Formats: sequence, C-alpha cells, structure tokens
Amino acid sequence: MVKGSLPAKSTPRKLILAIEEPAQHAAVLLKRLLEERGVKVAGVARARHDHAEPSGDPVVLAEHVSVPLGDALKLINKISQNLHTEMLLRTVARQNGPWATPDDLMKVPADFYTATGIAPGDVIQADASGLSRHDLVTPRAVVTLLSYAQKQPWFATYYASLPVAGIDGTLEDRMKNTLAAGRIHAKTGSVEHVRTLSGFAETPGGRRLIFSFLSNNQGGKSHEAADALTGLCVAMLEEFNVKPQKRAPERKHSR
Repeated sequence: MVKGSLPAKSTPRKLILAIEEPAQHAAVLLKRLLEERGVKVAGVARARHDHAEPSGDPVVLAEHVSVPLGDALKLINKISQNLHTEMLLRTVARQNGPWATPDDLMKVPADFYTATGIAPGDVIQADASGLSRHDLVTPRAVVTLLSYAQKQPWFATYYASLPVAGIDGTLEDRMKNTLAAGRIHAKTGSVEHVRTLSGFAETPGGRRLIFSFLSNNQGGKSHEAADALTGLCVAMLEEFNVKPQKRAPERKHSR
C-alpha cells in the first residue's frame, strides 16, 4: 500500500521498496505468470515456511551453480546489495546444518565476532543487511573486524570487493578531484539520519590506515553528511601521511 500525493502533471517518481514477505511475493508472481501463459491455477497463492528436513532422497528438478564467492562479495560491497547479504548469511549458517529460528541464525555471526576479538556488546545484530533499527555497532568493532580481515589469506579478495573513492561502486561519484580519490577503499552505509563509511585508506607515503566513521541523528541534507565524510578522509590522509620522526639519541654529559 502506497500513500501520498503528487502535483498534477508532475514527472513520474520511482520508489524502491523492500518486500516484507519474499516467499509470498514469489508465489503470487509465479501464479500470475502461469495464468498469463494460459495455465489454470486453482486456489490462492500462499507461502509456507517449513524448516523440517525432507525424508528420503530428494529429486533434483533443477540446478543452478552460483558465481564464485569472491564475485558475489564484490557485487554485495560495490553496490550495497542488501538481499545478497541476507542470503549469504543464511548460506554460511547452513554449512553447519539446518537452523530454525532467527536466534539460531544470528548465533553464527556472534560466534565469529567473538573469534575475531570484538568486545562483548560492541555488536548487536538483528539481520545481515544492517537495515534493521535494532542493529547497533561501535567504530571499535568495525576497526577490529577490518584489522582481523587484513591478516587473513582471503584479504586480497575482500579488499578488491570494496568501493574505491571516485572510481567505482557507491563511492564512484564521491571524493573526485581530492587527495582521497583512488586512495579510499571502503564500504558505505546509510539509512534515514545515518551515514557511515568504514574501510582502508592508502596514504601517498604508502601507509595503509584502517578507519570507521559512523554518524547518527543527522538532521541536515544527505549531501552534507557525505561532504563531511569526504573532509574527514582527506584530513586523515594528510594527518597520517607524515612519518613520525625518530627521536634523537640523548647525549651523555661527562662530569
């Protein structure tokens, strides 16, 4: 149900809406497509969620092989594909057997955060996409997670999946013609009144920095928050590009 108003003879507006019941939506869509092609479908479309394991050997009707995980991750991070993040968490959780409740599902990332060294209470997670208002995270937790990732054998694949300032992904149109262009490899995040940016910064001097900027309760226009994050990135690159000077050895005074 969509409510609102538009001026007479105004240009069309495109709305991107989240589907609350994906299974029900798929069932209704399938029924409509079948009927449009002359297939008679009795009854109404409905969804049933059954977590029980099927008995006996299942019959394979169709098979689809996904793209490599690295390619899927690049799609997720470059354009912030929320549906794929939800599916990826469920796929990871399924590797250890079936799960039946949201608590079972969320235990998988919770155990992972503990293994990476994130402090208890620094992450409260209700979904995989980060769209839930119940999701809470500290910058310290994000930095800890990125630091852990940097030490893993799969880091190069992960690093390549991040948007690059002024070049591609959700950062394609940001930080152009600044010191940060091409040097910020980071994931954006945004919901109403919230803008975030976390990832890695490559200084002109060759240092790699890990950062996490999270802004909440902003009341201004969205571009103002983006401009502030750009300013922080440029300032960070300038401030930490200078190598710390070595302390001169203390001279010994003879008596």
